[in-house]
Amino acid sequence: MHKKRSRFLPSPVRVRQEPPTVAEAVAAAQALTPVLEQQVDITAGLMGLSPDETRPFVLEAPPPTLQRSAAPQLLPTPSLARVFGVKSAGYANIEPLPRRK
Repeated sequence: MHKKRSRFLPSPVRVRQEPPTVAEAVAAAQALTPVLEQQVDITAGLMGLSPDETRPFVLEAPPPTLQRSAAPQLLPTPSLARVFGVKSAGYANIEPLPRRK
């Protein structure tokens, strides 16, 4: 008789859920709204604390700094077009550069 093979059943994936740090929660709240009271409410909601507990951290936090986006530029410079071998018909047509000998 054939033995029944037990199938390997992977254990369920467990996602670790941790509340954000104070700095992370305040930064997220500052990115969402410039209104301090709303920042206090958002920070409290993210951390699972009361607004009274998070208010001092929001009020002491430095103002958010504007960071440049990591998104690529929409219009490449002509030198980049040469590096990537872009045809003049459009930027969608990319051809490989010839190999160096």
